Amino acid sequence: MRKPRLLIAGASGAVGTLLRPLLRDYYDLPLTGRKAVDTVEGEGAVAGDITSSDFFDRITDGIDGILHLAGAVGKSLTYEETLGPNYNAVVLLLEACRRKRIERRHFRLQPSHRWHAAV
Repeated sequence: MRKPRLLIAGASGAVGTLLRPLLRDYYDLPLTGRKAVDTVEGEGAVAGDITSSDFFDRITDGIDGILHLAGAVGKSLTYEETLGPNYNAVVLLLEACRRKRIERRHFRLQPSHRWHAAV
């Protein structure tokens, strides 16, 4: 019996790096991340631009579920710099899921800015 294929977007980040060893026994893990991803048996890394619909169409082939952890965060980032990786990428990934009827997905939304109000 084959293991389900769980795509992890943002696999090279802190959370993705911690979760991968816990998921390997249960899933085949196609991975993508901004940084290079060192893989072990049962994993495969795919490089690409998460703001490209072609990339999401390619990496979602044969996927049973998605764990989306990718995003741009940092105090020095402007709002405009976060639109592509944090908003547009989510829309593109959801569209790929809809087209391919991938129903199992989990998104961890990351705040990219801290808002401070003067009181």
